[in-house]
Order: sequence, then C-alpha cells, then structure tokens
Amino acid sequence: MAVEFDSKDGAIDMLKWIDGIDDIDGATNFIITRVLVAAHSLPDGVVRKKTRGRVNEKVFEALKTSPIRDFLKLRATPYLMGNTFQVNVDSNGASLLIDYVLPAGQPEPPPFG
Repeated sequence: MAVEFDSKDGAIDMLKWIDGIDDIDGATNFIITRVLVAAHSLPDGVVRKKTRGRVNEKVFEALKTSPIRDFLKLRATPYLMGNTFQVNVDSNGASLLIDYVLPAGQPEPPPFG
C-alpha cells in the first residue's frame, strides 16, 4: 500500500494505491468483503460470490472518487502529521524530507531526540 503527499494541498493521500489498480480484480487484494447468505432457491456460493463482487465494485468505485479521497485526506493528515500545518515535501527517491511551515506566532516544537 502506498500513501503520498498531494502536491497541490500537502495532504496525505491514503488512497494513492488505487491509482495503480486498473480493475476490481486487482482491488480484491486490498478490499476484503465477507458475505453471509441464506438463499433457498440457489446455492449459497453462487449468491455469495455475486453479492461480494457487487459490493467490492461499489467500494472500489467510491474509493476512486475525489470526495471520498478528499475527506480521508482531511482526517488522516492531522492525525499522521500532528496538526494541520502547511507541509513541504522533498524526496530524492532514497530519503524523504518533511518541512513543517508553522503559522505566524506559533512556537517551534521541541526537537525529537
């Protein structure tokens, strides 16, 4: 699973991994659906498989949409980064530099160590 800083808003995109998946078959490695069925006229396995496929498709399509991704970015970024700071990110492929831009008047946090 990959997460990525969005270059336009500095937020963490928890669903970046979806961009690399072309169809629902690839998404089923990440989307796990459990379905319990009691069908009287058909074998349970047939109904369960079809229902699971439909649910997975709906979840996959919803996760690809911008409103869902934007909502998750708004919730995940403060949790993972400690607050809603402007964040500048630089990477050379081997390391990642995260630079918090503190709002005016906010004291510098103590160093880690």
